[in-house]
Amino acid sequence: METVVLPTTETGECSGRPSFGTRIARMALGMVQAVVSVVPLRVALWIGRRAGDLAYWAVYPRTRVALDQVASALGDRLGPRERRGTVRRMYQNFGQGVVEFLRLPKLIESGHLDSLITVEGESHVRGAFARGKGVLILTAHYGNFELLSAFFAARGYRVNLVTRRLKNGVLDRFWAEQRSRLHIRPIFKEDSVKEVVGCLRRNEAIGYVLDQNMGPGQGVFVEFFGQPASTMNVVAVLAKRFGCPVVPVFITRERDDPTRHRIVFEAPMDGTDDDIVQQTQRYTAVIERRIRERPDHWIWIHRRWKTQPPRSN
Repeated sequence: METVVLPTTETGECSGRPSFGTRIARMALGMVQAVVSVVPLRVALWIGRRAGDLAYWAVYPRTRVALDQVASALGDRLGPRERRGTVRRMYQNFGQGVVEFLRLPKLIESGHLDSLITVEGESHVRGAFARGKGVLILTAHYGNFELLSAFFAARGYRVNLVTRRLKNGVLDRFWAEQRSRLHIRPIFKEDSVKEVVGCLRRNEAIGYVLDQNMGPGQGVFVEFFGQPASTMNVVAVLAKRFGCPVVPVFITRERDDPTRHRIVFEAPMDGTDDDIVQQTQRYTAVIERRIRERPDHWIWIHRRWKTQPPRSN
Protein backbone atom coordinates (compact mmCIF):
# COMPACT_ATOMS: atom_id res chain seq x y z
CA MET A 1 0.00 0.00 0.00
CA GLU A 2 3.78 9.41 -4.00
CA THR A 3 5.44 12.58 -4.06
CA VAL A 4 5.26 14.21 -0.67
CA VAL A 5 2.80 11.60 0.55
CA LEU A 6 1.51 8.23 -0.53
CA PRO A 7 -1.20 8.56 -3.18
CA THR A 8 -4.83 7.84 -2.62
CA THR A 9 -7.41 6.39 -4.99
CA GLU A 10 -11.14 6.78 -4.80
CA THR A 11 -12.96 3.66 -3.74
CA GLY A 12 -15.68 4.18 -6.29
CA GLU A 13 -18.39 3.32 -3.78
CA CYS A 14 -21.16 5.86 -3.39
CA SER A 15 -22.30 7.10 -0.02
CA GLY A 16 -25.62 5.97 1.35
CA ARG A 17 -26.96 2.45 1.73
CA PRO A 18 -24.30 -0.16 0.82
CA SER A 19 -25.08 -2.40 -2.13
CA PHE A 20 -26.09 -6.03 -1.62
CA GLY A 21 -22.69 -7.18 -2.88
CA THR A 22 -20.93 -4.86 -0.46
CA ARG A 23 -22.95 -6.16 2.48
CA ILE A 24 -22.16 -9.76 1.50
CA ALA A 25 -18.45 -8.98 1.18
CA ARG A 26 -18.37 -7.31 4.58
CA MET A 27 -20.23 -10.23 6.12
CA ALA A 28 -17.71 -12.65 4.59
CA LEU A 29 -14.79 -10.65 5.96
CA GLY A 30 -16.43 -10.61 9.37
CA MET A 31 -16.89 -14.38 9.28
CA VAL A 32 -13.24 -14.94 8.34
CA GLN A 33 -12.18 -12.64 11.16
CA ALA A 34 -14.38 -14.51 13.62
CA VAL A 35 -12.92 -17.87 12.63
CA VAL A 36 -9.24 -16.90 12.78
CA SER A 37 -9.83 -15.07 16.06
CA VAL A 38 -11.14 -18.12 17.93
CA VAL A 39 -8.89 -20.91 16.69
CA PRO A 40 -5.45 -21.35 18.31
CA LEU A 41 -2.80 -18.99 16.95
CA ARG A 42 -0.71 -21.73 15.38
CA VAL A 43 -3.78 -23.05 13.56
CA ALA A 44 -4.63 -19.55 12.36
CA LEU A 45 -1.08 -19.07 11.08
CA TRP A 46 -1.29 -22.42 9.26
CA ILE A 47 -4.46 -21.13 7.56
CA GLY A 48 -2.59 -17.97 6.61
CA ARG A 49 0.31 -19.92 5.08
CA ARG A 50 -2.06 -22.09 3.04
CA ALA A 51 -3.81 -18.93 1.81
CA GLY A 52 -0.38 -17.68 0.78
CA ASP A 53 0.29 -20.91 -1.13
CA LEU A 54 -2.99 -20.41 -2.98
CA ALA A 55 -2.16 -16.78 -3.76
CA TYR A 56 1.17 -17.83 -5.32
CA TRP A 57 -0.82 -19.44 -8.17
CA ALA A 58 -4.05 -17.40 -8.03
CA VAL A 59 -2.29 -14.12 -8.87
CA TYR A 60 0.51 -15.60 -10.94
CA PRO A 61 1.08 -12.46 -13.05
CA ARG A 62 2.13 -10.77 -9.82
CA THR A 63 4.15 -13.83 -8.86
CA ARG A 64 5.99 -13.49 -12.15
CA VAL A 65 6.78 -9.86 -11.30
CA ALA A 66 8.11 -10.95 -7.91
CA LEU A 67 10.26 -13.73 -9.41
CA ASP A 68 11.72 -11.36 -12.01
CA GLN A 69 12.53 -8.71 -9.41
CA VAL A 70 14.10 -11.20 -7.01
CA ALA A 71 16.23 -12.48 -9.88
CA SER A 72 17.29 -8.95 -10.82
CA ALA A 73 18.07 -7.89 -7.24
CA LEU A 74 19.40 -11.12 -5.73
CA GLY A 75 20.27 -13.30 -8.68
CA ASP A 76 23.95 -13.15 -7.73
CA ARG A 77 23.28 -15.02 -4.48
CA LEU A 78 20.06 -16.97 -5.09
CA GLY A 79 19.55 -19.67 -7.68
CA PRO A 80 16.19 -20.31 -9.46
CA ARG A 81 14.94 -22.75 -6.81
CA GLU A 82 15.89 -20.40 -3.97
CA ARG A 83 14.18 -17.51 -5.72
CA ARG A 84 10.95 -19.48 -6.05
CA GLY A 85 11.20 -20.43 -2.39
CA THR A 86 11.71 -16.80 -1.40
CA VAL A 87 8.60 -15.69 -3.27
CA ARG A 88 6.51 -18.57 -1.91
CA ARG A 89 7.55 -17.74 1.64
CA MET A 90 6.76 -14.08 0.92
CA TYR A 91 3.17 -15.06 0.16
CA GLN A 92 3.04 -17.28 3.24
CA ASN A 93 4.35 -14.48 5.44
CA PHE A 94 1.79 -12.11 3.98
CA GLY A 95 -1.00 -14.62 4.65
CA GLN A 96 0.16 -15.01 8.23
CA GLY A 97 0.30 -11.24 8.58
CA VAL A 98 -3.30 -10.85 7.41
CA VAL A 99 -4.46 -13.47 9.91
CA GLU A 100 -2.59 -11.71 12.71
CA PHE A 101 -4.06 -8.36 11.68
CA LEU A 102 -7.55 -9.82 11.96
CA ARG A 103 -6.75 -11.16 15.44
CA LEU A 104 -5.13 -7.98 16.73
CA PRO A 105 -8.16 -6.26 18.35
CA LYS A 106 -8.85 -9.29 20.52
CA LEU A 107 -5.14 -9.73 21.25
CA ILE A 108 -4.67 -6.13 22.37
CA GLU A 109 -7.88 -6.07 24.40
CA SER A 110 -6.66 -9.13 26.28
CA GLY A 111 -3.30 -7.46 26.98
CA HIS A 112 -1.32 -10.29 25.39
CA LEU A 113 0.44 -8.35 22.63
CA ASP A 114 3.72 -8.08 24.55
CA SER A 115 3.86 -11.85 24.92
CA LEU A 116 4.37 -12.19 21.16
CA ILE A 117 6.93 -9.41 20.65
CA THR A 118 10.56 -8.90 21.60
CA VAL A 119 11.74 -5.29 21.33
CA GLU A 120 15.30 -4.08 20.83
CA GLY A 121 16.57 -0.51 20.89
CA GLU A 122 13.38 1.18 22.07
CA SER A 123 15.54 3.74 23.85
CA HIS A 124 16.40 5.13 20.40
CA VAL A 125 12.83 6.25 19.71
CA ARG A 126 12.38 7.51 23.26
CA GLY A 127 15.52 9.59 22.92
CA ALA A 128 14.26 10.92 19.59
CA PHE A 129 11.01 12.09 21.19
CA ALA A 130 13.02 13.74 23.97
CA ARG A 131 14.45 16.18 21.42
CA GLY A 132 10.99 17.72 21.10
CA LYS A 133 11.09 18.21 17.32
CA GLY A 134 8.86 15.36 16.27
CA VAL A 135 10.05 12.01 14.96
CA LEU A 136 10.04 10.46 11.49
CA ILE A 137 9.67 6.69 11.57
CA LEU A 138 11.36 5.01 8.61
CA THR A 139 10.17 1.52 7.65
CA ALA A 140 9.01 -0.55 4.68
CA HIS A 141 6.42 -3.10 3.60
CA TYR A 142 8.53 -5.60 5.44
CA GLY A 143 7.41 -8.25 7.90
CA ASN A 144 4.07 -7.71 9.60
CA PHE A 145 4.07 -3.93 9.28
CA GLU A 146 0.45 -3.76 10.48
CA LEU A 147 1.53 -5.38 13.75
CA LEU A 148 4.32 -2.82 13.96
CA SER A 149 1.76 -0.01 13.70
CA ALA A 150 -0.39 -1.65 16.37
CA PHE A 151 2.63 -1.94 18.65
CA PHE A 152 3.19 1.83 18.56
CA ALA A 153 -0.45 2.51 19.36
CA ALA A 154 -0.58 -0.09 22.15
CA ARG A 155 2.59 1.40 23.69
CA GLY A 156 0.94 4.82 23.82
CA TYR A 157 3.22 6.53 21.30
CA ARG A 158 1.70 9.45 19.41
CA VAL A 159 2.32 8.05 15.95
CA ASN A 160 0.54 8.78 12.67
CA LEU A 161 0.79 6.61 9.56
CA VAL A 162 0.95 8.24 6.14
CA THR A 163 -0.92 5.83 3.91
CA ARG A 164 -3.08 5.42 0.85
CA ARG A 165 -6.60 4.13 0.45
CA LEU A 166 -7.12 0.64 -0.95
CA LYS A 167 -8.64 0.49 -4.41
CA ASN A 168 -11.30 -1.98 -3.28
CA GLY A 169 -13.91 0.00 -1.37
CA VAL A 170 -15.00 -2.90 0.84
CA LEU A 171 -11.45 -3.77 1.87
CA ASP A 172 -10.62 -0.09 2.36
CA ARG A 173 -13.49 0.40 4.80
CA PHE A 174 -12.78 -2.87 6.58
CA TRP A 175 -9.08 -1.98 6.97
CA ALA A 176 -9.99 1.52 8.17
CA GLU A 177 -12.41 0.14 10.77
CA GLN A 178 -9.82 -2.37 11.95
CA ARG A 179 -7.12 0.29 12.27
CA SER A 180 -9.54 2.52 14.15
CA ARG A 181 -10.17 -0.28 16.66
CA LEU A 182 -6.39 -0.55 17.08
CA HIS A 183 -6.07 3.25 17.59
CA ILE A 184 -3.84 3.59 14.50
CA ARG A 185 -4.25 7.09 13.08
CA PRO A 186 -3.87 7.32 9.29
CA ILE A 187 -3.07 10.48 7.35
CA PHE A 188 -4.31 10.48 3.77
CA LYS A 189 -3.10 12.48 0.80
CA GLU A 190 -5.67 15.24 0.95
CA ASP A 191 -4.77 16.05 4.56
CA SER A 192 -1.09 15.15 4.54
CA VAL A 193 0.94 18.37 4.31
CA LYS A 194 -1.01 20.35 6.90
CA GLU A 195 -1.46 17.33 9.17
CA VAL A 196 2.18 16.23 9.02
CA VAL A 197 3.51 19.68 9.89
CA GLY A 198 1.06 19.98 12.76
CA CYS A 199 2.00 16.55 14.12
CA LEU A 200 5.71 17.32 14.08
CA ARG A 201 5.17 20.62 15.86
CA ARG A 202 3.24 18.72 18.56
CA ASN A 203 6.25 16.37 18.92
CA GLU A 204 4.36 13.44 17.44
CA ALA A 205 5.79 10.83 15.08
CA ILE A 206 5.01 10.28 11.41
CA GLY A 207 5.50 6.82 9.94
CA TYR A 208 6.63 6.49 6.32
CA VAL A 209 7.25 3.44 4.15
CA LEU A 210 9.99 4.38 1.70
CA ASP A 211 9.94 1.38 -0.62
CA GLN A 212 7.33 2.29 -3.25
CA ASN A 213 7.88 3.36 -6.84
CA MET A 214 7.22 7.02 -7.59
CA GLY A 215 5.77 8.17 -10.90
CA PRO A 216 7.73 10.23 -13.43
CA GLY A 217 8.79 13.56 -11.94
CA GLN A 218 7.43 12.66 -8.50
CA GLY A 219 10.55 11.31 -6.79
CA VAL A 220 14.33 11.28 -6.82
CA PHE A 221 16.43 8.47 -8.25
CA VAL A 222 18.64 6.56 -5.85
CA GLU A 223 20.27 3.15 -6.08
CA PHE A 224 18.28 0.23 -4.75
CA PHE A 225 19.92 -3.18 -5.24
CA GLY A 226 22.24 -1.56 -7.76
CA GLN A 227 19.44 -0.17 -9.94
CA PRO A 228 17.97 3.35 -10.15
CA ALA A 229 14.70 3.51 -8.24
CA SER A 230 12.38 6.52 -8.16
CA THR A 231 11.92 7.20 -4.45
CA MET A 232 9.85 9.51 -2.29
CA ASN A 233 12.04 12.27 -0.84
CA VAL A 234 9.63 13.67 1.74
CA VAL A 235 11.42 12.10 4.72
CA ALA A 236 14.67 13.83 3.80
CA VAL A 237 12.84 17.11 3.11
CA LEU A 238 11.05 17.06 6.48
CA ALA A 239 14.18 16.06 8.39
CA LYS A 240 16.10 18.94 6.84
CA ARG A 241 13.29 21.48 7.23
CA PHE A 242 12.32 20.73 10.84
CA GLY A 243 15.49 19.12 12.20
CA CYS A 244 13.57 16.06 13.37
CA PRO A 245 15.39 12.72 13.79
CA VAL A 246 14.65 9.77 11.53
CA VAL A 247 14.37 6.44 13.37
CA PRO A 248 14.49 3.26 11.26
CA VAL A 249 12.41 0.42 12.68
CA PHE A 250 11.66 -3.02 11.28
CA ILE A 251 9.74 -6.09 12.41
CA THR A 252 10.76 -9.68 11.65
CA ARG A 253 9.19 -13.02 12.42
CA GLU A 254 11.34 -15.27 14.59
CA ARG A 255 12.83 -18.14 12.60
CA ASP A 256 12.27 -20.79 15.26
CA ASP A 257 8.79 -19.66 16.38
CA PRO A 258 6.38 -18.17 13.78
CA THR A 259 4.08 -16.90 16.53
CA ARG A 260 6.69 -14.43 17.75
CA HIS A 261 8.13 -11.23 16.27
CA ARG A 262 11.14 -9.04 16.90
CA ILE A 263 10.95 -5.25 16.57
CA VAL A 264 14.30 -3.52 16.19
CA PHE A 265 14.76 0.24 16.49
CA GLU A 266 17.97 1.57 14.97
CA ALA A 267 19.88 4.68 16.03
CA PRO A 268 18.33 7.97 14.83
CA MET A 269 19.63 9.37 11.55
CA ASP A 270 20.10 13.12 11.23
CA GLY A 271 19.90 14.75 7.82
CA THR A 272 19.97 18.49 8.46
CA ASP A 273 23.25 19.03 6.62
CA ASP A 274 22.91 16.48 3.83
CA ASP A 275 21.74 16.85 0.25
CA ILE A 276 18.15 15.58 -0.16
CA VAL A 277 19.13 12.93 -2.71
CA GLN A 278 22.10 11.75 -0.66
CA GLN A 279 19.96 11.47 2.45
CA THR A 280 17.24 9.57 0.58
CA GLN A 281 19.97 7.22 -0.63
CA ARG A 282 21.02 6.62 2.99
CA TYR A 283 17.45 5.76 3.99
CA THR A 284 17.07 3.44 1.01
CA ALA A 285 20.32 1.68 1.88
CA VAL A 286 18.94 0.90 5.34
CA ILE A 287 15.87 -0.72 3.78
CA GLU A 288 17.99 -2.70 1.32
CA ARG A 289 20.18 -4.00 4.13
CA ARG A 290 17.14 -5.32 5.97
CA ILE A 291 15.69 -6.94 2.85
CA ARG A 292 18.97 -8.72 2.16
CA GLU A 293 18.83 -10.16 5.68
CA ARG A 294 15.30 -11.57 5.25
CA PRO A 295 14.28 -11.31 1.57
CA ASP A 296 11.08 -13.28 2.12
CA HIS A 297 9.85 -10.49 4.43
CA TRP A 298 9.53 -7.86 1.68
CA ILE A 299 6.60 -7.51 -0.75
CA TRP A 300 8.28 -8.21 -4.09
CA ILE A 301 5.05 -8.07 -6.11
CA HIS A 302 5.19 -4.25 -6.22
CA ARG A 303 6.89 -2.95 -9.40
CA ARG A 304 9.60 -1.09 -7.49
CA TRP A 305 11.70 -0.18 -10.56
CA LYS A 306 8.81 0.67 -12.89
CA THR A 307 9.82 4.33 -13.31
CA GLN A 308 13.21 4.75 -14.94
CA PRO A 309 15.38 7.84 -15.48
CA PRO A 310 14.74 9.66 -18.75
CA ARG A 311 17.06 8.64 -21.54
CA SER A 312 19.63 11.20 -22.53
CA ASN A 313 19.72 12.21 -26.18
